[in-house]
Amino acid sequence: MGVWSEHSSIAFLFMGVTIATTIWAILYLTITTMRQSREARRREMQMKLALSDAELRALEAQINPHFLFNCLNSIRGMIVEDADEAQDMITRLANILRYSLQRDRNHTVPLATEMEAVEDYLALESIRFDDRLRVRMEVAEDARRMEIPAMLLQTVVENAIKHGVERISAGEVLSICARLDADVLRIEVENSGTLDNPPAESTRIGLANARERLRILYAERASMSLLAPSQGRVRARSEEHT
Repeated sequence: MGVWSEHSSIAFLFMGVTIATTIWAILYLTITTMRQSREARRREMQMKLALSDAELRALEAQINPHFLFNCLNSIRGMIVEDADEAQDMITRLANILRYSLQRDRNHTVPLATEMEAVEDYLALESIRFDDRLRVRMEVAEDARRMEIPAMLLQTVVENAIKHGVERISAGEVLSICARLDADVLRIEVENSGTLDNPPAESTRIGLANARERLRILYAERASMSLLAPSQGRVRARSEEHT
């Protein structure tokens, strides 16, 4: 019995050590695998954020040169005709450029800040088109505090100018409306035009950039669409869930 008991004790000890070692190995492998998985997900997320940030900055860079070209064209035509008016246009352009440079620190700005740049832009275009451009703005006070992608509204307004004022000889009413409905910020820009005729290449790029910036910043919480509310009118609508 003594020998049997001794052999049994050794066997139980061996089994205990084996089970403990197996459990420890399983726990170690599980923890290591989970840690590696978390690290892989973290690296993947960092890569996605880096790519999105780089993509967003590239999209923003595509907007500025086109906008600057249009403004400089307007000023060039005004210098000989009216030097004082040209000076005022340069001041407004300087305001817009300052805003454009400052917004690089953040991808979004309050709608009120964006509206100041849009108003300077429309003042420049009003001089170029004279009485062919009339602007109607309805921007709710609570909407002015909401954050939007910098230069987004300006891009949409520029698109409306291209499709409205530049294509008609009569006066054009450009409508800008922004309101906060529950938790949705809705911004609409309406102008003369039709969805039947495809837009110019530069316009397609501008709107594609606007949609892509919304996607990168807000994913499925934001969208931009083109509608035809009535005959001969086109409305660009941006919706952002706050």
